[in-house]
Amino acid sequence: MCSEFSLCYQTGPETYQSLTSDWDLDAALDAYADPHLTLLVREHVWDGPSGWDLVVPADYVVPPACLALLGPAPPSPPPAVSWLRRTLSVVFGGRGTRDEKPPMTEAEYSLYVDINGKMIRPRDLFIAVYRGGLSGPGLRREVWPHLLNVYPAGFTATQRAAYLRSKCEAYRGLSRHPVSDNILEMVRKDVLRTDRQHSFFAGEDNANVQALHRLLSTYAVHHPQLGYCQGMSDLAAPILATMQDEAVSYLCFCGLMRRLSSNFTSGGKNMATMFQHLALLLRHYDPQLYYYLEAQGARDLLFCYRWLLLELKREFPFQDALLLLEVVWSSIPPDPPQYDLPLAQAEEDEGIDSYSLSSQSAASSNFDDSNQWSSLDHSPEDSPLPEEEEEEENTPFLSPKTSIPPPEELGCGNPFLLFVCLVLLVQHRNYLLENTLEFSDIGMYFDKLVRRHDAKKALLQARALFEEYLLTGTLEPIS
Repeated sequence: MCSEFSLCYQTGPETYQSLTSDWDLDAALDAYADPHLTLLVREHVWDGPSGWDLVVPADYVVPPACLALLGPAPPSPPPAVSWLRRTLSVVFGGRGTRDEKPPMTEAEYSLYVDINGKMIRPRDLFIAVYRGGLSGPGLRREVWPHLLNVYPAGFTATQRAAYLRSKCEAYRGLSRHPVSDNILEMVRKDVLRTDRQHSFFAGEDNANVQALHRLLSTYAVHHPQLGYCQGMSDLAAPILATMQDEAVSYLCFCGLMRRLSSNFTSGGKNMATMFQHLALLLRHYDPQLYYYLEAQGARDLLFCYRWLLLELKREFPFQDALLLLEVVWSSIPPDPPQYDLPLAQAEEDEGIDSYSLSSQSAASSNFDDSNQWSSLDHSPEDSPLPEEEEEEENTPFLSPKTSIPPPEELGCGNPFLLFVCLVLLVQHRNYLLENTLEFSDIGMYFDKLVRRHDAKKALLQARALFEEYLLTGTLEPIS
């Protein structure tokens, strides 16, 4: 009994073009969804009709919230058909589309605090931002400190204001400490080329550029074990442009670096892990592209280094990057400091509050249950990952039996970021495969796409795949 099948989309009265994944379907929708799009599957496994059509209503200009299946479906489709149908159902009729929402407004934000301004629903706030982002700069100034875990839990609005005044005064004291010329010069080189095309940082003798320089120099001198690393300016710039207050921006940057500082350490263990996890996702969802990159010597995905280090901040236009960042931040469960946000390494060394990956994988007191990702409909399989042998020379980059880790481990605790990276890779799969780009050309191709990716489209697709992953638990690679 033959198990082969063909999947096509109609491009003319009697013409069809091959369709191999939901990514090709997305391209087909952009080009051929007026007045409708017809997908045809011809299979040769079971008795009955020779195919079925998927019809998209004409009224939708983005992937629709419903999908009609015409004709009886075979009872036991082969794995490839089953995977494609599952993905189609997620993108067009499942949680990824159904849960899309407009950006949060100030009126909606008020639902998450009580009459005294105390945050009473932190998890729900994060989920709402994850679903649709925030509506404007004023609301971002209010919500970003929550997303970046600046405030200890349980503060009222009055207590937060007093806390900010105290911490801002502490920052001003730190910023008056002398800074070595070496640090000043390192920061200056990066700051002078960071987001200068944006009006907030444009022009000569810009006070905001000077504030960014001062903020980063202060962080470097008071975190001597880490110091300043290239790329930190890209992470601090959108915070300063949004908060428009140097001291408050420093607090937010410290909150962000509690989580990201390990990405900048010389050992590079976190970055290596994220590369491997991204490769696992790519091999699972698009094995053809994965093995093509492997053949080109790019299986380690090092051309994605900037994506992972800077959480994709530089890959989108500035305003789109703000949306992307807040959605990525809000996809991670809240982790406020227990007592106080450390502003200097000495405070961390004294044990006031220090961040570790174990705090992400442990149950959080801000959640109603034991699994931090359950609010995004994850039904975990709590079986531990099999122990992997240490890699030896000439050992394959990925073992054929390696499964995708659970969300508290995937991406070193930031799994959704990897799904956005996956989407950006697969959106360009056809160009890469058709032009057989060599290793160096692949990196150059994606460099040309800096600030040109579509954030809303990428987030729509990433949410769909991410939430499917949360629903199904740890996924085995496609054989």
